[in-house]
Amino acid sequence: MTALNRECEGWLQPDQVVEDVKERLRVLKARIDGRDPDTGGWYPPVPSNVAMSLPAEWFFISIGVEDVQDRRETWYITRAPIGIDLLTEHVVHWTHWSHSVYVAVKDALEKGRYPERLVYGPPRLPDKIKERPVGPLVLYRFRAGVLEEHKFQYVPGKFEPVPGAAPPPAEVPVQPVARPRFGLRDIVDLMDWNQSEQIRGRMAGICLIQGGPGVGKTSVALHRIPYLLKQQHEHLPLERPKLTLPFFDESTMQVIVWKDHLIRYLRDLLGGLYCHHVPVRHVDQWANELLHRYVDIGPGPDKYRIVDEPERFPNTTPASRTNMPATASTCVADPCPGRRDAGLRVR
Repeated sequence: MTALNRECEGWLQPDQVVEDVKERLRVLKARIDGRDPDTGGWYPPVPSNVAMSLPAEWFFISIGVEDVQDRRETWYITRAPIGIDLLTEHVVHWTHWSHSVYVAVKDALEKGRYPERLVYGPPRLPDKIKERPVGPLVLYRFRAGVLEEHKFQYVPGKFEPVPGAAPPPAEVPVQPVARPRFGLRDIVDLMDWNQSEQIRGRMAGICLIQGGPGVGKTSVALHRIPYLLKQQHEHLPLERPKLTLPFFDESTMQVIVWKDHLIRYLRDLLGGLYCHHVPVRHVDQWANELLHRYVDIGPGPDKYRIVDEPERFPNTTPASRTNMPATASTCVADPCPGRRDAGLRVR
């Protein structure tokens, strides 16, 4: 324990990071192959999508926390779409509550301090959410599956210098390791506490995100999708105990946009969040299909037809447009010429 102040015992230490990574990757690679890492016997393999995506980055941060039994542990956070598959190895998806501890530490570092204690704990056990000690934060960068760089952060003065190694970094704002990927995935590294709180907001009911241009509304909205999918078993029973789980599914979700060029762009971004099967649709397409469910649309005097701008039809009376949206770009159903009952309500 030459490099460790005793009050930090139980967490990852500066001179242990490289060897810890080697051992953790040995275990994870064996798990991907369906082998017990110690005996070589059979072990339940992780899903194929996890096996394909996890080695691309492995994990991007680790954070020292205290578990519900007050034991000190280090949790490793990944973008790969893992569920509980690697929970025994303390490797979790970024939607796990431990990621919010990282966000709180990052925000504190940006203000010039490293928090020694924070309030945290698993949401499904509210009695266990309390002020707890916070351990070291480590950021990792892998290339071709091999650790290329890491950055160790903790309270200054807690660790003595390691002989032959650079001293632990001083108390400076954390700088997430740059990645060549483009898109909203980077918010996983860079989100602030307010964004994290919005992403992890209530699952039941309506969630309205407001803000001016460029404040991150789209980022928050898209990142709520994997959060709802991954954490519903932990959080939703607290809000809706009678619901049958799983409740959220990619096939029942939709992203609605108002510009054609956003469709492909947001599809790519959702793919980066491993939500490939969530459809992205234009509002006109969505409105047309919705209207077809409730309105008899087609040719003929007793049918309705879809139009883009009701103002272009001078033969319709003002009463026929009383309940129509004011925006001209919204698709509405308008009665064909000659039909007298023109009171369709569009909401």
